[in-house]
Amino acid sequence: MALSKVAPQDAPDASGVLTTVIQLGLVIGVATFGSVFLTLAAVPGVRPTADAIALTLWLIVAALVACAIASLAMVRAQPAYVVAGIDPQADAVKGAGDAA
Repeated sequence: MALSKVAPQDAPDASGVLTTVIQLGLVIGVATFGSVFLTLAAVPGVRPTADAIALTLWLIVAALVACAIASLAMVRAQPAYVVAGIDPQADAVKGAGDAA
């Protein structure tokens, strides 16, 4: 979906950028949620580590739900033939396993 509108001659560069962005997102996510956990675990209390884990996990769940909603909105914004993998100029519809 992310590369559906990229010209074939630009596909190698675009796939490299996409991979880099995914890895950057992973690093930022680990750093963000790790910082939240470590900050909460340093607060004095009866069960600081358990409370920090619980709150951090709830924040992760909220982020995943937000990402799922955003993904659904992006898929719905695509024309139906892009989502289904259909070329509107082609005479026949290719199946998912057909060779290009």
